[in-house]
Amino acid sequence: MSILGKTTYLRQAHRKQAPELTNCFSAIYYIFRRTVRLHVPYAFIGDMPRIFCASGQWRPLYIERSDAKYGDVLFVGERGSKRIISHVALIHGVDQIFHCSRRAGTAVIQTDSEFFSHYKQGFNFKQMVSYIDPRNEE
Repeated sequence: MSILGKTTYLRQAHRKQAPELTNCFSAIYYIFRRTVRLHVPYAFIGDMPRIFCASGQWRPLYIERSDAKYGDVLFVGERGSKRIISHVALIHGVDQIFHCSRRAGTAVIQTDSEFFSHYKQGFNFKQMVSYIDPRNEE
């Protein structure tokens, strides 16, 4: 089941609108619900790692890209943004990353170099528990 090219990017898409209308979170929610029947908590993207680990069912790992496997979740921030996490994607294979692209207007699979030309990994898992999305700052 592929949602590539069959979905339209919508910034504020709700998880129930997937796969017709998706953003990065609703696409991940849809994929996990359909493939492993897992309900991903609805939260800010930046809160997802903390929520996943608080459940006790998930464990964060920092791995080299060469060790990433199909289905691994990737939390990134946009280049030029102060937010540590603003986007979520899935490893799709060797040199392939699935995500919903605002620029493309749909779900896409990009090479590592294409993806990381727009996104960066700046997330330190040791600080995860105390991580607060900048949108929540007073």
